Amino acid sequence: MQSAASRRPRLAYFFALMGVGLAMIAAPHRAQAGVLDEVWAGGFAHDVSDLDHGKESGSGDVQIEVDSVRPGFLRILGAPRLNATLSLNSAGLTNFGSVGLTWDHRLLGPIYGSLDLGFGLNDGVANAPTGPRGDYELNHRLIVGSKVLFREAAGLDWRFAGRWSVGAEFVHLSNGLILTHHYNQGINDVGLRLGYRFR
Repeated sequence: MQSAASRRPRLAYFFALMGVGLAMIAAPHRAQAGVLDEVWAGGFAHDVSDLDHGKESGSGDVQIEVDSVRPGFLRILGAPRLNATLSLNSAGLTNFGSVGLTWDHRLLGPIYGSLDLGFGLNDGVANAPTGPRGDYELNHRLIVGSKVLFREAAGLDWRFAGRWSVGAEFVHLSNGLILTHHYNQGINDVGLRLGYRFR
C-alpha cells in the first residue's frame, strides 16, 4: 500500500495538470472580458543548493502564473500587472501560491526583462518541532519560519511568433526576518517557462 508521502508527488502533478487545464479553459473568456493578459507554465529546480541551504534540492516545481492587464490605478507605480502564481513540488515538499505585481520592460529587440514582488502562502515547515521528527526536519526540510512569505522573481524572456514567450526565471521566497524572528530558510527556484499573451 502506498504511503501518504509517496502519493503526494502524484497528487501535486495531478493538481498542476488540472490547474493548467482550467487555465486554458478560462483564459480566453477572461481575455475577452479584458481581465487577463498572459499565462505562463514552467518547470523549476527547487531549492537550488548552490544558492542557499539545498535541503530540498533534487526535486522540481511545476509553476503556473496568470498575469492581468495593467490596471489604470497602478500607473503611479510604473504600470505593473497583477499576477497570481501556483507552485507544486514533484517530491511532495514545499508548495506555495502567491499574489503580487509584475513589471516587464523591453531590453533589446524581442528580449524583455521582468521583476515580480508579492507575498504568498506555503505548506512547508514553519518551525521544527521537538523530538526525532524535529531533528529530521531540521536536517532535511527548509524551515521557512512562517506560512506567509515574501516572493520576489526576476526573469529574462524572448518574445516570438506574435504572442508567445520563452524565458528563464529566478524565484526567491522568504520571510526576511520581518514576519518572524526565528527561522528564515528561504526557497530559491530557477527554471524555464513558456508564456502566451492574449493581446
